[in-house]
Amino acid sequence: MTKQKPPKDTHQTTLRMSKQMHSEIKDVADSKGWSVNDEVNFRLRAFSLHQQMLAVAADVTDIKAMLRRLVDSQ
Repeated sequence: MTKQKPPKDTHQTTLRMSKQMHSEIKDVADSKGWSVNDEVNFRLRAFSLHQQMLAVAADVTDIKAMLRRLVDSQ
């Protein structure tokens, strides 16, 4: 088997995790028919998306507060 280079838009890294966490991730991945790598990538993307959603929610809260102040000042 020849070793293939990863696509240029990806970065290969190694993760160390406890055996318990690996077992949990493997069980979830198996239940979805995914590989452990697929499940880890999914969780990383989900965390990033969650952070983006929190940032948008904070922006919306700020905009609402500005609009309330604007309406109250008129």
